[in-house]
Amino acid sequence: MTPAIWATRNDLRDKQEAYESISMTTHWSSQGIRFFNTHIPSYTKQDVEYPKELPDIAKTREAKLISGVIRFDFTDGKPNGNEFRPQWFKPRARFTFDGAAKIVGCTAAVLASTLVALLVYWGRRQ
Repeated sequence: MTPAIWATRNDLRDKQEAYESISMTTHWSSQGIRFFNTHIPSYTKQDVEYPKELPDIAKTREAKLISGVIRFDFTDGKPNGNEFRPQWFKPRARFTFDGAAKIVGCTAAVLASTLVALLVYWGRRQ
C-alpha cells in the first residue's frame, strides 16, 4: 500500500469508479490507478467468477476509506507523514527542430568523416 495523501483527485475519482463498478485494480493504491479486465482471459480456467455485488464488509466506512471512496481528512491534526510525493510519470523529451538540427549536423559530420576516411583508404590502395 502507499500513502493515501499521495493520491490526486483524478486518482480518487478512478478509485471511486473501481469501487462502484466492483472492478479490480493494480496493487499500487494511490497513483495512476489501472483497472483489470472484467472478463476471464481465454487461456485460463473458466471457473473464476467476478463479484457482482459488494459484501457488507466492503460497505463500511473503514473499507471505503482504505479503498479511496472516502477521502481521508489530512487537516484533522493527526500525523500524515512528510510532504514527500514521488514523481513517477516524468514527461519524455520532446522533439524540437533545434534538437533535430543537432542530430542532422552530427550525422552529416559522421558521414563526411567516413567519406574522407574511405577516400584516403581507396587512394592508398591505388
